[in-house]
Amino acid sequence: MNRILICARGYPPDVAGGGEISTELIARGLKQLGADVHVLTFTQQESRVDHVNGVQIHRLKCPNIYWSILASEQPPWKKLAWHLSQSFRLTPPLSIRQAIEGIQPSILHSSTIEDFGPGLWRWAKSQGLVTVHS
Repeated sequence: MNRILICARGYPPDVAGGGEISTELIARGLKQLGADVHVLTFTQQESRVDHVNGVQIHRLKCPNIYWSILASEQPPWKKLAWHLSQSFRLTPPLSIRQAIEGIQPSILHSSTIEDFGPGLWRWAKSQGLVTVHS
């Protein structure tokens, strides 16, 4: 059985737009097809694991300047700093790498890339993970 890890900046009940909703639909659909589905997402609170409809939701305390779901509340200078850190980070923060290594997925699906940054793809490739993005 494939263990699929979906990486997304948020997952219900934390919703800022359609990305979080479509991530939930993808996770539930893959679970219905028999996959072992995990979601790695962020929170403002302490890290925890939730189980919703047979899907394990790994919620990490967001390691960034701020959690992108709260972007509308941020001043312009903070938004600039967030974008620069996302654009130039070559590998994900240690907390993200450790979470992925602990889950041991055979497939990494990035549903939304905010807060993970595009360095996630480079790092996943270096780990031999099959990676897809939607």
